[in-house]
This record gives sequence, structure tokens and C-alpha cells, in this order.
Amino acid sequence: TNLGDRETMLRQAVHAIAALGTIEAVSPVYATAPIGFAAQPDFWNVVVRIRTRLNPVALLDAVKAVEVRLGRTPRFRDGPREIDIDVLQYDDVIRSEAPVVPHPRMHQRAFVLRPLTDLDPDLRDPRDGSRWADRLSKVKEQAIERVADGASLLPDDDG
Repeated sequence: TNLGDRETMLRQAVHAIAALGTIEAVSPVYATAPIGFAAQPDFWNVVVRIRTRLNPVALLDAVKAVEVRLGRTPRFRDGPREIDIDVLQYDDVIRSEAPVVPHPRMHQRAFVLRPLTDLDPDLRDPRDGSRWADRLSKVKEQAIERVADGASLLPDDDG
């Protein structure tokens, strides 16, 4: 997210994702400069690991519906957005029109790899077995700054 109250938007997204399964972990929140179209605010990024009964296509449909509920307005590629939720990885490699899992460009993006490896430094790309943490060290320098603890985004125990 990079529009409006980014912390509130992330909190609402995490709460909506909690309804799709069981949240196992939430990474710290990172601020990163935009890639591509630079004339926009920095993005706030977080990775959420969930256990769900949804298959990958149903999960992608569900998170895209969350985006719509949270007010995502279609603009242009790499432009500003209220929220953007991707399915980064599922138990295996999935090659279909949508989704392609692992996300096809995640290995190039520190804003994905840093929070992902915070959750699991030994997590591997199912395509070739390489560690995402090793890929992070090869990503060209991208400004990334930790801005919040991801636990602050979780729903309260009392609902």
C-alpha cells in the first residue's frame, strides 16, 4: 500500500486475510521506494503466512476480492495503489494463467524477499530449491526500511 493511512490499510488487509485461514506469522512492515513509476509515495510491505483450505486459484480470487473491498482502484502498472495482495508461494509450483506461484518477479524484489526471509530464512524456491535468503543477497540495492512490527497488524484476540 502507498495511498492513505498505510498502517490502517495493512491492518485491514491482514484482518481480511485472517478470515481466509489461520495466520501463522506476520513479518515486520517495511517501507520501500517505488519501482518503475517513481513519482509516488513509498510503499509499505508485509508478508503474511497463512494455513488455508483454499486452493491457489480460490486463494487468489479471495485476496483480489479483499483488494476490491478495501477500495483498490485500477490505475496503471507500477502506479500507486490502496492495497496490492499477491500469492507469493504455495506448497508447490503452479503454472496457470493466474496464479503463477511462486510469484514470477519476487526474486528481483527486496521488498518481497526481506519480509519473506524474516518469516523463514530457510524457505526455498520450489522451482529449483534455492533459498530465498540467498536470492535476497543478490538483489541490487533497493532502499528498504523497517517501520513497524507486523504483530501490531494482527486482529485482537477478542475479535
